[in-house]
Amino acid sequence: MAPSCSAVRLSFFACSLWLLLGFGVQRAFGQATLPESVAAVSFVEADQRVIDQVERLGVALERKPALLDEQAVRKAAKTWQQRFVLVVDSRRDTLSVLRSADQSMLSRVFDEGALAHSPYAGALAATELLRLLAYVPVIAVEVPPPLSIASDRRNNGPSEHAIEASPSWSSHWLLSAGGQLMASAGLSPVLFRPELTLGFEAGRRDARSFGLFHLSTAPWGRARRDVPGSQTERVEYRRADVSARLGIGAHVVGGSILGYFSGGANFVATAVDDGETQLGEHRETGSWAGLGGLFRWQFTKHFMAGFGAEIVWQIRPTSYLVRGRTILEEAPFHLTPAFTLGALLP
Repeated sequence: MAPSCSAVRLSFFACSLWLLLGFGVQRAFGQATLPESVAAVSFVEADQRVIDQVERLGVALERKPALLDEQAVRKAAKTWQQRFVLVVDSRRDTLSVLRSADQSMLSRVFDEGALAHSPYAGALAATELLRLLAYVPVIAVEVPPPLSIASDRRNNGPSEHAIEASPSWSSHWLLSAGGQLMASAGLSPVLFRPELTLGFEAGRRDARSFGLFHLSTAPWGRARRDVPGSQTERVEYRRADVSARLGIGAHVVGGSILGYFSGGANFVATAVDDGETQLGEHRETGSWAGLGGLFRWQFTKHFMAGFGAEIVWQIRPTSYLVRGRTILEEAPFHLTPAFTLGALLP
């Protein structure tokens, strides 16, 4: 059965429309070439892998040092020679392209961890954003001054310019385990013991610094030493601590740096024996204050390793006397190096 005349006309119209649409898409995006002048800003090692893939796709990049936030990138872009800036931030799963001429910015948000684990996909997205922003013409727009939420609603009802009612904050929980060494001069014993920490950290998404509050416990550590002047008697020293830390941290390339004040309580048990019989025992509770710092290397988005130290002032040091002679005495100050392995939980 031969097709009717109307069916032939309808098929011809559909093919023509398809060709016109294809030609329009090619005109809009196919001929948009990659810009030749692009700066690249990264923050952690995973960002560098995305930038490496972008270069392999034929984009000539000039790498710039990491900056604090988006406002710092916009300000620096006005002084750079490059017309476009590629910003890769796998910590926030975000990839952005900024045009220096009019401060236009296109961004793409990835699923959690996708940008760090698939740098090639990030590179493809970067080239798409570069082509699109290079094709869109520069538009000079006078941006109205920002209006506060409270005043705008009071005078004119809900504001069309108000985008956020409050700053964008990010926070996470910290769970870590490690070890600490308590060492000082004199008759004070040297202890190595485990340490467990639960913490909460929060800060603005567009800022490098953040606040922290940690709770830690160091279970019983034990040290034994000979009693001076005796061949059989030995003194055993045991200590446990609970503490709180309050401080600030700063994101740096590869991780973060923390500084904090700390305070806590310690529980001390001291005993003397001759190998068979316990000759004496003493228990005491004390308190202390300290100042410490820690560097954390974040090797994935949620896991990190840290190394640091703390200077501790023992408010009431413990001492132990045998036959009128001091055989063990805590120093008023001691140094506590520590290492930790932990997870950052959203």
